[in-house]
Amino acid sequence: MPLAKLCAWINAHPGVEETPARVLVSGLAVGPARELARLARAAGAEVLIEDLAGNEYQPGELAQALPPLRVLLRKAALIERHGSADAAVYLLACCNLPAQWRAGQAGAVWRVAGLGQPFATQGRLYLPWQGAAPWAPAPPTASPRQWVRDHASGGRVPENLQPWLLAAGQRLNPACPLQRQWAAYARGELALALCSEYHASTDEVLFQGTQGASWRCALSALEGDFEALHACAQWVYEDPQAARVRHQLLAAELARHALGQAPPWPAALANARLAHQMLVCEVASEVLKALADLRKTVTDEVAKATDASRETATRMAGALAVGIAMLAARASSQAPAWLLIAVMLLTLGYAAVVGLIGWRFIAVQRAQRKHWHTRLYQFLPAEEYQRMVARPLRRAERTLSLTATLCLVLVVLMAEAVVFYSLWPG
Repeated sequence: MPLAKLCAWINAHPGVEETPARVLVSGLAVGPARELARLARAAGAEVLIEDLAGNEYQPGELAQALPPLRVLLRKAALIERHGSADAAVYLLACCNLPAQWRAGQAGAVWRVAGLGQPFATQGRLYLPWQGAAPWAPAPPTASPRQWVRDHASGGRVPENLQPWLLAAGQRLNPACPLQRQWAAYARGELALALCSEYHASTDEVLFQGTQGASWRCALSALEGDFEALHACAQWVYEDPQAARVRHQLLAAELARHALGQAPPWPAALANARLAHQMLVCEVASEVLKALADLRKTVTDEVAKATDASRETATRMAGALAVGIAMLAARASSQAPAWLLIAVMLLTLGYAAVVGLIGWRFIAVQRAQRKHWHTRLYQFLPAEEYQRMVARPLRRAERTLSLTATLCLVLVVLMAEAVVFYSLWPG
């Protein structure tokens, strides 16, 4: 096929620069430039040939050209003819992929001409120019830049590790040129994501351990067994919530190099896993203790609200009894009206204070609960907190509020009856 021949020619020659829109091949003699132009036109690409002075030539005019020559291929017509109708990044030169990765070329789907089989990572899918494969990007991972100190200007540590982690079920095929290049480049990215510090001036990484232990080495010294390095990065970054702790534990294991103990990647990973499990067990024990304390706190709060409701009802009942006594006194004696009204107004004020104390108690409890929730029980999901804490206390507070409101309304009605009967006894 014309496209396959063009790709094979480009991948076999150095000096290739590629962007999503064009391919530039530099340093060509007249014969190779003519051959490349012929293959490109046969495949359907637009071709521009020029020398170092910027003079343009047609393929038939190359006899007058002064090498070295540059051949520029525009890919728009090529993609329209041979590509698929999607928004993928189309690439011709498989040999130029490391340059694309270093440049930070975006795009979730890359179509590479001549690719034999699809290849998927957690954040990117590689396909031939035609065809499709089932794939969906994995959930986002934590960014290594959150805890890796990068001393390179512009940032050398990868911001997103998903393009360098294999997708679930994807196995590396060493026979595929693209996968070999990807694995060789991914080693450096994964090593940078696992270190504690990166020093660009010396191209060295530092692993910081406990008690002042550290290990510093060249970045290239870590680019060994890809599968072991990938397993470490996969374990560290698979859980965004635990990534920081796992990163610190693995770095501490690797820092044991400074103590003369040099665990390989698998041994460091096994030790870090064990340390993390012990830490999780300790945290789980603390969580259980915190939940027990929370249960006791909720029970106490409900009991306080119940006692407050009972006490409010008792005091309001006393205020109602005073009102009834005032009515009885007016009916059986000639007690002064002003005295009965004054006593009833004092009773009404007492009832209002009792109700206000109950409502104030509710407000104070809510404020305290909101304060210690953010400090002590933030580990609880919102729905669990609502089910275990907020809803039971809300029901108890609603009972107190309803009791105080209802009793206060009854006292107000009683006060109106006393005032009316005292002024107009007939």
